[in-house]
Amino acid sequence: MGCLQGMEKEMKKFRDFESAREFARTLGLENYQEWREYAQTNNKPDDIPSAPNTVYKNKGWTSSGDWLGNGVVAYKYKTWKTFEDAKHFAILLKLQSFEEWKKYCKSGNKPEDIPDIPSNIYKNKGWISWPDFLGNNRIVKYTENNTRPFDECKKFVRSLGVTTGSEWFKWCKKNKRPDDVPYNPDEVYKEWTTWRDFLGPLPEKWKSFEDAREFARSLKLKNPGEWNTFSKSGKRPDDIPAGPAYTYKKQGKWVGWSDFLGTGNLTSKQLREQYYSYDDAKKYVQKLEITLVTKFYEWSSKGKRPIFIPARPDHFYDEWVSWSDFFGKEEVNWSFEDARKYARSLNLKSRNSWFKLYDDGKILQGLTKYANEKYINNGWISWSDFLGSGILSGPQRNAQMKSFEESKKFVRSLGIKTGNQWIEWCKKNKKPDDIPYTFHKSYPGEWTTMGDFLGTGFIADKNKVWKPFDEARTIVQKLGLKNMGQYKKEWNAGKIPKDIPADPRVPYKNKGWISSGDWLGTEFIATSIVSKNYLSFGDAKTEVRKLAKKYNIETWDDWKKAYREGKIPKDIPLKPNRVYSKTRKK
Repeated sequence: MGCLQGMEKEMKKFRDFESAREFARTLGLENYQEWREYAQTNNKPDDIPSAPNTVYKNKGWTSSGDWLGNGVVAYKYKTWKTFEDAKHFAILLKLQSFEEWKKYCKSGNKPEDIPDIPSNIYKNKGWISWPDFLGNNRIVKYTENNTRPFDECKKFVRSLGVTTGSEWFKWCKKNKRPDDVPYNPDEVYKEWTTWRDFLGPLPEKWKSFEDAREFARSLKLKNPGEWNTFSKSGKRPDDIPAGPAYTYKKQGKWVGWSDFLGTGNLTSKQLREQYYSYDDAKKYVQKLEITLVTKFYEWSSKGKRPIFIPARPDHFYDEWVSWSDFFGKEEVNWSFEDARKYARSLNLKSRNSWFKLYDDGKILQGLTKYANEKYINNGWISWSDFLGSGILSGPQRNAQMKSFEESKKFVRSLGIKTGNQWIEWCKKNKKPDDIPYTFHKSYPGEWTTMGDFLGTGFIADKNKVWKPFDEARTIVQKLGLKNMGQYKKEWNAGKIPKDIPADPRVPYKNKGWISSGDWLGTEFIATSIVSKNYLSFGDAKTEVRKLAKKYNIETWDDWKKAYREGKIPKDIPLKPNRVYSKTRKK
C-alpha cells in the first residue's frame, strides 16, 4: 500500500496531460526519437515526464504524433478503408503476387487509407489470403478437389524432361505452372516416395566409351575444366555422362582425360613412365660433362634438357645419392673445420639461408644440406656457430645472463612498477645483453611473481588466495546490489573485502560460479544460461509450426499473446531470433 501511495505522490508532480502536451508541441520536434534525446538533457522541466506514453496512459495519450503536434499518426491509429473497398481497389490493379504488391506500395501511388500490410489490419475483418485480396485465384492450400491426381502430375512433370528436384524448381520459376500442379509435390501428395520415383529413372545405358570419346574429341576441348563448363551449358547429350571418368572406369575402359579429349597431354603416371631411369639419366648428363649444379640448371632453363631428363633429379629419383654421384665426380669429404670455414665465408644469418643456397645448387660439392646431422659428433655446436652469425640458442643466451638477483637489482633501479612498463622501456632503450627480456623463462627455478621481482608487492589475480566461493557469495548478496556495475563501484570504494575479487568470473570458474544473477542474489539468469534448457532449433521449429496451426498464429502479436496465455511450452523461447541466432548461422 505504501508503494502505491508513493507512486501516486510521484505522479502528482507532473503537469496534467493537456498542459504537458502544449509544452511539448512548442519544442518543434520531428519525431519521438528527438523527444527521447531532449528528455535526457537538463532543459526538460521536472514536471514534464520523460515517458509521457506511460504516465498519461488512459489519461489522454494517443500517439507520439499527437504529443509532438507534427501530424504523424501511428499506423494502428489510422483510419482505413473497409476491407471490401480495399480489396476492390487491389483487384483493379491486376497484381499477381505479394512481391508485386510491395513494389506497388513503394511506388508512392497507393492511397493513404489503404494499408501496406492489409493482412494485419483486416485480420478477423474479412481477410482470407493474398490471392483472394489480389483476385488472382492462385491456389494457396492444395486439397483433393483442386489438385491434379498424383499419377497424372507425375506424367506431366516427366514430359518436361526434368531429371532432378532442382531442375523442377528452376522450371517453375521460368514457366507458367498449371494451378493444379503443386510447386512442392513432396509436401502435398500422400503417395510421395522419392524424387527419383516422381521424375522417373535416369537413362539406364550410356553411350559406349568409344562413341562418347569420339563425341568429346569433336568438341576440341583442352582440359577437364572446359568439359565441365560444356557439360553444365545444357548442350551435353543425355546419353553421355557428365563424369565420364567415373562411368567408364567401372567398365575398365578409361585411360585419362588427355585420351578422352584427344589433347595428347599425359597424366602424371604417363609422364613418370617416360623419364630415363636414374642410371640412364646419370650416363646421359655425364656425357655432356656437366659437373656443377648451377651449370645443370642453366642448361635446363635454356630449353636444352630433353623431356626424358627431369628438371629436379634430386627430387624425382628415389635412388638419388648426391649431385657428385649424379655428375660422376669423386665425393669430397669435408672436415668439420673446413666446412665451417667455408660456411662462415658466405656471411649467412640463418640455416634457412644455407638450405636455400644448397637447393639452388650454390653450395660446393661434397657439403651436405644437413650439416648438423653429419657433424653432430665431430665438433658441431650450433648453426650460429657453424655460420658465424653470432646468434645464440636459448640455453647459450641464458648461460651468459646475469644472476637472478643481479637482474632484479638492475630492473628495480629503473623505477619500473609493472610488466608493461618493462616492455615499453625495452622498446625505447638499449637493453643490456646480459639482462633477459622475459625473466620467468630465464630464471624458472627462482621466479615467483612480477610484483616480487619489481618489489611492488603486487600479486596478479590468478596468484592471489581468495575467500571460498560460497563464503564470498554470501557476503556479496547481503549488500543487496542490483547489477555488476554497482558491484564494481562498491569494490572500488573499498566496501567489499579485498580477498573477494573485483571480477569473480575467472577466480571462481569451475569453483561454483554460475552467473552474475546467482552471485548477486538477484535471481536474474542470462539468456545464454537459460537457452541451455530450450529445445534445439530444429525441434523448436517443428513444435512451433504445430502450435501455429493449432492456435492460428500468423503474426508476432499473435505469438506474444499465445505466449502470455501459457499456450507455448516454456522450453520454447519468447524471442527465438535471439536464442537461436548463432545456431542458424552454423
